[in-house]
Amino acid sequence: MAQLSNSFVMNTKLTSRWNPIPFPFFKTKAIGYYSISGGVDRKFYDDARYLTYYSKKPAPPLDLNAGIEQVVRHGNDPDHYPLYMVCQYISNHRELLRATDSGELILDADFVTRRGILSIIMCTPYIHASNYRFMASYLNGTTYISAVSMKETLSKTALDRCSWGFKFEQYCTSCELHIEKFSVLFLFPCYFDSDDPNVEPDTSMPVIEDEDFNCIFRAQLGELRLMFAAEMDGLRSNKKVDLRIPEVLDSTDFVEMKTGIYEKTPRQRQAFESYTSLKWWSQSFLSGGKTIVEGLRDANGIVRKINEHEVAEIPKNKPWKRNLSAVFLKHFLEEVKQILKGIDDPYAVVQFDFEPMEGLFIYHKLQGPNVQQIIPDFYRQMMRGTANSTQI
Repeated sequence: MAQLSNSFVMNTKLTSRWNPIPFPFFKTKAIGYYSISGGVDRKFYDDARYLTYYSKKPAPPLDLNAGIEQVVRHGNDPDHYPLYMVCQYISNHRELLRATDSGELILDADFVTRRGILSIIMCTPYIHASNYRFMASYLNGTTYISAVSMKETLSKTALDRCSWGFKFEQYCTSCELHIEKFSVLFLFPCYFDSDDPNVEPDTSMPVIEDEDFNCIFRAQLGELRLMFAAEMDGLRSNKKVDLRIPEVLDSTDFVEMKTGIYEKTPRQRQAFESYTSLKWWSQSFLSGGKTIVEGLRDANGIVRKINEHEVAEIPKNKPWKRNLSAVFLKHFLEEVKQILKGIDDPYAVVQFDFEPMEGLFIYHKLQGPNVQQIIPDFYRQMMRGTANSTQI
C-alpha cells in the first residue's frame, strides 16, 4: 500500500488571555434519528425504538455492579461501521439530496461524521497529550470523516468500570419494551413501542452496551455546513413525544448521563476541571444539550450522589476557553476541507494522525487495491445516480 505523506501545523496554543478570539457563529438542529440493535445481530432501524426517557433523578445509593455478569458487551464493529449507519440514514431519506444535471446526487453539507470526532478535535488545544487518528474521503463535494479506534486490551476490571456508565443510564431512564411480531391482519412484521416516560426503570434487565438511539443533526459553524450523528442518552419529558413531527424533534431536551468520582483527590479535581469538563461540555454543546446528569460513585461502583450540570454554566471559571475550542474546530475543518478538495478523488482515503509531541497533524493519501473504503459501495453508487438500493 503506497502512502503519500504530508503534514500541517495547527496552533494548539490558543490560550492567550491577551488576545481574545470571538466565538464563531454556530447553530445546530436535529433533523432525524435512527436506532441500532445490540448484541451479535446488529441492525439499523429507521425509527426511535431505542429512545429512552429521563423523567427524574433516581434515589441513591445505586449499585452499578448489579447484574454485571449478564452484561452484553460492545461488539467488535469495524471502525467505519458508525459512518456506514449515517450513510444508511441518508440513503433512506432522499429528500436530503438533490440531483445535478449529470444525474449525480449532492448532499448540502461540507462534512458528514459523528459527534465524537468533532468533540475530540474541539478538545485538542487543551487535551493534546494523546495521539488520535481518523480517515476522510471526498465525494460529490462532501468530506466524510470516520474515526479509527486506537485499540487496547482491557482487563475485566476495566471492562466492568466501563459498564458502570451504561448501568447508570439504565437507572435513570424509562423501562424499555420493544416488540416485533407478525400482525394477524396484515401478515407482516409490525413494530410496537411501549416506552412510557413515567414507567420506573427495570434494572433487573441485562445491560446491552451497544444498543443505542441516534439523532442526526445539521449544524452551521461559520461558513461550514455539518451533518453528524450522535448517540443520545435520554429525552427529558413527562409525556411521550412524537419525534416524527419536525418541530417536536428540534425542540426536544436530550440529557447526557455520566459517572464521576464521589470523593476526588486534588489531582482528580484538577483533571476534571481541566479536561473532563471540556469533553462533557463540547459533546453537549454540539448537539444542543442543556443538562448533564452525573452519578458520583465510589471505588466499589456505588453511586452516592447525583448532580445535574447545566451545560451553559460548565465553561465558567475553567482553565479552558469555549471560544478557543470552537475556533480550533472551525480552522481545522477548513484545513481538512481544502486538503480533500485539492485531492478531489472520490476513491482516495486520507489518513490523519495527530502527533502530540510535534504538535502537528500528519496526513497520508492511502493508495492501492487493499485500501479500506470508509464510504459503503451502495452509498457511492447511489450518489453516482446508478443505483436505487437502500440497504447495506
